Amino acid sequence: MSEAVNIHIGRRKLFKHYHHVVQRLVTQYTEPGGQVLDIGCGMGHLLSLIRDADRGYELTGADAFQVCLDGTAELVPEASRLLVHEEGLDMETLRKGAPYDAVTMIHTLEHTLSPAETVRSALELVRPGGHLFLAVPNPVRPKNVLNALRRHHYVNRGHVCAWDRSHWMNFLDTILGLDVVEYSQDEVRLFPSRIASFAPLKAIEIGVSNVVPWWSFTNIAVIRR
Repeated sequence: MSEAVNIHIGRRKLFKHYHHVVQRLVTQYTEPGGQVLDIGCGMGHLLSLIRDADRGYELTGADAFQVCLDGTAELVPEASRLLVHEEGLDMETLRKGAPYDAVTMIHTLEHTLSPAETVRSALELVRPGGHLFLAVPNPVRPKNVLNALRRHHYVNRGHVCAWDRSHWMNFLDTILGLDVVEYSQDEVRLFPSRIASFAPLKAIEIGVSNVVPWWSFTNIAVIRR
């Protein structure tokens, strides 16, 4: 997939709420001083939040696009960076720093041709007792449902597959048989993006996600090895 098709690159200029949720989970489940690998690190937003937690983590970002690694270098200069081949998970490159205490894949898995194989491979990079943190977009969030009713094409051109919350849980629990210690989510997007950042509105979107997580923008899972 070329950078022109991977339109997430342009969109990752801003911090998203799922970055904050995953950062909280990483710091909750990973001891200070641990090694953290972010696969599909984008412009380095998640790594910068993990760094700002000030727990002494050794950070590594991996991405298939040099422009993303350049952005990560600007935002998180202390992080190591790995340029990986886009086909598969490029285990040969990623194993150089393994095992890791935490591996994250945030809005990345949906771009892979073999997601089950990718999850298993990513888990191999995790130290026994460590955790894999996965986050994928939810295809049945309200905006997508409305777009479908209006017959608007809403899928990112680089997305290969998608999971609503129920299929996400079935994929990880039943199909792959993984040790999922927590499922989480970010927010239900209800307001236009230009005003949704206001604290009271954002609090409403987060609160709604706790009541109806099936409508959240992102499905998140914490998997123990």
